[in-house]
Amino acid sequence: MQTKAKKAAVLIMVGLVVLCLYSYANAQTPISAVPVTITSPGSYCFTKDLQNSAPDSNAIVVDVNDVTIDLMGYNLIGPSSGQGRGIYINACANVEIRNGTIRNFGTEGIYEIGMAGPEGNPRYGYGHRIIDVRSLSNGSDGICLWGYAHLVKDCSISENGGIGIFVGLGSAVTCNTILENVSDGIMALGNSTITGNTISFNGGDGIEVSFGCTVSGNTVAGNFYYGIWAWDGCAVIDNTAYYNGIGILVSEDGSLIKFNTLRGNFVYGILVNGASNSIEENLITGSTTGTGLNFLKAGNFYADNRASDNGTDYGGTIGQTDGGGNVSF
Repeated sequence: MQTKAKKAAVLIMVGLVVLCLYSYANAQTPISAVPVTITSPGSYCFTKDLQNSAPDSNAIVVDVNDVTIDLMGYNLIGPSSGQGRGIYINACANVEIRNGTIRNFGTEGIYEIGMAGPEGNPRYGYGHRIIDVRSLSNGSDGICLWGYAHLVKDCSISENGGIGIFVGLGSAVTCNTILENVSDGIMALGNSTITGNTISFNGGDGIEVSFGCTVSGNTVAGNFYYGIWAWDGCAVIDNTAYYNGIGILVSEDGSLIKFNTLRGNFVYGILVNGASNSIEENLITGSTTGTGLNFLKAGNFYADNRASDNGTDYGGTIGQTDGGGNVSF
């Protein structure tokens, strides 16, 4: 009797799971052709690969808040020319896009116009989540999200004609792989967190952040200009910068640069062009044509850095506060 009861309980549980999955699938509205404009909140899903052949139209326009688009592992493919975008979000809130590939559009793969966008939309866009998306070979940025408070996570962004990922204020960009975009790998406006990304061989900077940002645990390698460019009041901690033009640039004031590993960056390992910055416990080696740690302005603090095999290990140190422990070896 107990065995029969257990079997019955298992069958009931399996049935409930199947029912839940069925209900979830039926709750999603299928997208089976493009171009399309979404005007109702809800969950949408692809049913196959979709191609937009009109070069100057956006494949999907999101014109309402509270939308989820599940690409279901399929491709959204553009015509490789024109001014169209893969997914255009028209200053909305709470849009999630996940699980698929967007490629070959004339401009951006995913674009949120937001309040601060270049087209001057008077509405805000905020709170979007882009998860597990591959944005490849688009004519401009892979993902461009004006507005604020966005999340971009677990995406692969490569060979786009502009920036790999651009996000507005207060956003998080985490655990993405960004490769061979024409401009910067990641650009983020103020109060954003950039963590755990791998960013290689981009034609601009690996990471560029403005004010009040945290940049941690990233690997930036082979980027043409700066591995990491931090403006004002940022924390740049525990990153690896390898063979970039300059490893880390601090262009303004009040940033903490700590626990970073910098190797083989061509001109400078760390370049400081501001004041009230603290440069601590970094390992800086192999900038053989330039300087490991170089200051352009007075009024900074540096301590416990280790430098070796640079053209000059420490430069511009007059007018700085030497906290001790800065070693050449």
